[in-house]
Amino acid sequence: MSYSVIYRKCQDITGKTLVEFLRSLRLKKAAILICEQGYNISEAAYMVGYKDTKYFTKCFKDEFGKSPSVYKKTYK
Repeated sequence: MSYSVIYRKCQDITGKTLVEFLRSLRLKKAAILICEQGYNISEAAYMVGYKDTKYFTKCFKDEFGKSPSVYKKTYK
């Protein structure tokens, strides 16, 4: 399959572009690492592939509507 076919199928199924879908998966994994496994925010960000914690916080807030620290507090 070509990239364009995968891109269209992903957009048809999920309603998100391929990049948005992968970002969403990475952020959900980070949320699990932060809340359930007790990692701090910078460790979780690095583990899912973000080197800049400021950018990670921005993406996390866009996805979940809360910053990672607020998300962690509300989870408990």
